Amino acid sequence: MKKYKTGRETKENIMEAARELFYEKGYKNTTYNDICEKANVNTGTFHYHFQTKRKVAGIIYNNFMFNIKEETGKLISSKYENDLKLCTALEITNYMNLFFSDDHVKTFFYDLYSDNIPLEYALNIMENFFQLHVEAFNLRFERVYIKKMAATNLGMEQALIVNYCSGYLTLPEQQIIDYDIELTYAQMNIDHQEIERIIQKAQELGPQIKLKHVDYFKVEPLNC
Repeated sequence: MKKYKTGRETKENIMEAARELFYEKGYKNTTYNDICEKANVNTGTFHYHFQTKRKVAGIIYNNFMFNIKEETGKLISSKYENDLKLCTALEITNYMNLFFSDDHVKTFFYDLYSDNIPLEYALNIMENFFQLHVEAFNLRFERVYIKKMAATNLGMEQALIVNYCSGYLTLPEQQIIDYDIELTYAQMNIDHQEIERIIQKAQELGPQIKLKHVDYFKVEPLNC
C-alpha cells in the first residue's frame, strides 16, 4: 500500500510541476529536465509514469477543458435551465475568453495546437461530445460521421487558434467565439435560426457565466 501511495504521489508531483512550468514557460520552452528538476525526480521516473512530454501536455489540456466544462455547468445549473446547446456555447465562450485574456494560456494553446497535440489526445473527448448531442436530439448520424465531425471540429479550433496567434486572423474576439459556436452546430445540421438563438443567448448570459484562471490551468467562477 505504501509503495502504491508513493507512486501515485510521485505521478501527481510530476503533473503539478509540468502544469506550473507549461503555464510559466510554455510547452515548447519546457524541457524534460525542467520538469524532473522541479518535481525532484530523475528522467527514468518521468518516463515510467508518462513516457513523453506530449502525453503530459495532452492530459493537462484535457483536464483544463474538463474543468471549464464542469465549472460552466455548475453556474448554469444553479441559475438557468439545463440547455445542452446553450451550455456548450457558454463552454466555448469561457474557453476562448480564457485563451484571449491570458497570454500564458495563449502560449500553451498555441504550442499544443502547432504540434497537433489536441488532435492526438482529445479526439475521443470530442467524439463523445458529438455522440452526446446525437443521442440528446435524435440526430441520425452513423459512427463514422461522428468521427469525421470530431476531427473536423478539432481541426477548426486548431486553425482559429494558430492563425489568431500568428496574426493572420484579425477578427474581433467575439466574432471568433461566435464563429466557433456556429461551425460546431452547423456540422450537426442544426437549423440556422436555432444557431443564432444559441449565439445570442450565450452573448447575453456570458457575463454571468464567466470563469477566471486561478492556478496553473485551473478555473473558478469570476464572482466567487
